[in-house]
Amino acid sequence: MEGHCGLDRENVSEYNIEITATDSGSPPLSSKKIIPVSITDVNDNPPVFSQPSYNVYLKENGVPGSILYSVSASDLDFGENAKISYSILDSKATDASLFTVNLYTGEVRTKRAMSEQDDSSQRLLIEVKDDGEPVQSATVTVSILLEDGLHEPILDLRHKAAEPSKKTGRITLYLILSLASVSVLSLVTFFILAVKCMRNSRKYKRVSVSLTMLLSIPLIGCER
Repeated sequence: MEGHCGLDRENVSEYNIEITATDSGSPPLSSKKIIPVSITDVNDNPPVFSQPSYNVYLKENGVPGSILYSVSASDLDFGENAKISYSILDSKATDASLFTVNLYTGEVRTKRAMSEQDDSSQRLLIEVKDDGEPVQSATVTVSILLEDGLHEPILDLRHKAAEPSKKTGRITLYLILSLASVSVLSLVTFFILAVKCMRNSRKYKRVSVSLTMLLSIPLIGCER
C-alpha cells in the first residue's frame, strides 16, 4: 500500500482505509475491512508568538518580582514536538539584570526595581524553542518603557505626537470663536463711538452758529 500524495498531520491526523479482498471463484466472494491509520508527527513547524512584538509600560520603583507581562507562543506539532520553553537572549537585552522570563509560562518579571539611573527604554529579545528534533525556534522583541519617573517614555511620546488630539482640536476651536467674538465686539464698539462723535460734532456746530448770531445782535440801551 502506498500513498499518492504527501501527508500532513497538521491537516489530517488520521485516515480510515477500506480494504476489499476478492477471490477468483464463481461467483467471486469478497470481504472488507477498515483499517485506521494515524499519521505520526515530525517536527516541521516552528513555534509562533501570538504577536509580532510587545510594548510594555513599567512604573518606576515597582515591586521586584512582580509580573510585567506574559508572552505566549504555540506550536502546531504534536507531543514532544509541541512542548515549548522561553528564555531571554541576554546578549540582545539592554540590561539583562533587570528582567527574567518563566521557562514554561512566558511570564516576564522584574528582578529589581527600576530607578532613574536605568535607561527609560528597555529592549528584550525572548526566544521560544520546542523539544523536537531538530529544534525549531522563534524570537520576539519586547519593548519596555519606564513611566511616572524622571524619564518620559520615548516611544510613547512619539506615538502620541503622531496621533491627532481631539482635546487640542476643541481648544483651538474655542480660541477661534473667542477671537471672533472679541473682533465683533470691538467693531460694534467702534461703530457706536463713531456715531456719538458725529452727533457731538453736529451739536457743537449748532451751538457755535447760535453764539455767533447772538453776538451780532446790538445790545439795546448800550448805544449813546
